[in-house]
Amino acid sequence: ATLFRNGDPMTDVDLNYITETGNYVLEVKSANSSDVVAFRFRIIPDLVNSLPELTLPDGFSFDYVTQNSESLTLNHSNYIQFLSDGSYSMSWSCPDIGQQYSLSFTLDTQPPVLELPEIQNGQAWSEVTVTVPEDAASVLIQQEGASSRNISSQTTLKEPGTYTLTVLDQAGNSAQYTFTIHVYLNLSALAGIGLLLAGAAAL
Repeated sequence: ATLFRNGDPMTDVDLNYITETGNYVLEVKSANSSDVVAFRFRIIPDLVNSLPELTLPDGFSFDYVTQNSESLTLNHSNYIQFLSDGSYSMSWSCPDIGQQYSLSFTLDTQPPVLELPEIQNGQAWSEVTVTVPEDAASVLIQQEGASSRNISSQTTLKEPGTYTLTVLDQAGNSAQYTFTIHVYLNLSALAGIGLLLAGAAAL
């Protein structure tokens, strides 16, 4: 047998105890035949951003399914679509083999949102304050012509240029924001100009 995880073959793996999240293919080949049988399965994390549906194997049926602790009415005994975000818990069983299984996870398909009030139509004429949302795992800042950097707390962007911000949450959702900071006069520059004007007026 050969086990693949996310398309890559795994070595030194205990086939009786597979725990890492990912998409798996278990290829089983008989020593006396060239035929290969493939078994496909997925181990999902507690927080997932993509799980449109679930179909049970033949002979199995749902015992219950709840969303946010509320029982769901199922149209099919062995099939369900996850149409909205929330915390799901479910159980299914097969009477013929006397086995029951359960699964719990949270579905989150919405990317985190960055509040950037200084930006209008992708343009800013002042410094830009970037506040990391509470539901964000990281924010990546990429300035054109410079190396990228991750931030975990509030940061102020002052240098003129074009920026691309990528915000990522724990579920793997992401969103990008691209904008340009134009050359602007800050308080120090205005104060300097004021002193020059005052000096010129005195002269």
